[in-house]
Amino acid sequence: MVEMLFAMFVLASAIVGAASMIVLGMGRNAATRMDTSASNIAETFLENIASAEPNATIPTPVTDCANAAWAINTAAGGSPLNPATGEIDFTQPKVAGYQADYTVCTANGLRVKYDVRWAIVQPSVANPSWSWARQVIVSAQQPLNLNRGRIFFTPPVTVRTVVGM
Repeated sequence: MVEMLFAMFVLASAIVGAASMIVLGMGRNAATRMDTSASNIAETFLENIASAEPNATIPTPVTDCANAAWAINTAAGGSPLNPATGEIDFTQPKVAGYQADYTVCTANGLRVKYDVRWAIVQPSVANPSWSWARQVIVSAQQPLNLNRGRIFFTPPVTVRTVVGM
């Protein structure tokens, strides 16, 4: 009888452990989906900025699935960067013309918002050999969201490139 109770305890522990791994895997699957969407959105903004005329003064428009038109400012400047990492600093206030609350519509009708920010860094004038280039940094993240009583945080996805002027 004791052997049977011990075997049932071991089996129950294994089932609980396996079930928790399945739940954790499902959560990571959803987070990976958000990372992929953020990467695609950041890449879309990066391509629009990189394809703009070098000294364009008219912002490039991008429209999301909620029909919100976002003007992409392509002049040097933009969202503040974290000095330690060189990444967009999401703790700083949004900068008009360099930020969009981009909405993605899913196949099942859900709308997911992403905070997209970018900075265009002109190289130092002290180095004239790089005066023809600018660095474009675009980051996208889904703000904290509540899903079934749990709060999820997805770190920002950053893409960057150097474009000629």
